[in-house]
Amino acid sequence: HLIANGSNGHYIGNKVTLADVTTDSLIGLIQGVTGEELVSKSKTPAIWEVREKLNKIENLAAWKKTEMFKELNEKTFAALGFN
Repeated sequence: HLIANGSNGHYIGNKVTLADVTTDSLIGLIQGVTGEELVSKSKTPAIWEVREKLNKIENLAAWKKTEMFKELNEKTFAALGFN
């Protein structure tokens, strides 16, 4: 879907959708476990573009820098068994 949509950083059209947000979250989880072994700009450019688009959204970028976000991430990793 990403390539069919022109690798523009969105699954559908030119606006952020739940698919984009979910992809960004999954990238964070995958990289938290494997680093850049599986997902990176060079290995998965179309998927990475989704993350870059979302990180340009000021409110989302600011949220990712908060202690609450970091705590939520830590709890998510712990719940999944990745400490």
